[in-house]
Amino acid sequence: MVKKCRPMISSFVLVLALVTGAIQAQSGRPAEITISLTVPEIMEDQFANQIIPQFEDEHPEIRVYLVGTSNYGEMFNPGDDVEIYLDAVED
Repeated sequence: MVKKCRPMISSFVLVLALVTGAIQAQSGRPAEITISLTVPEIMEDQFANQIIPQFEDEHPEIRVYLVGTSNYGEMFNPGDDVEIYLDAVED
């Protein structure tokens, strides 16, 4: 399961890094912010015990509020056609 979710984890870390850089660039100084992240319950421990603490150590101005969900929804790969994804979600 973890191997299957690695792209999602990598995407999460990349998005957080981009958000951090954008906030610092706008203000000229680190902003203190809290973001919410929803992950499948099966991955909640991995995020809570490994990924989020490492991220928060590297970015002390950002706190991550973790929310577990049992609603997995449709997985979307950024390389997929967005129209196909939206059609699948709609059904």
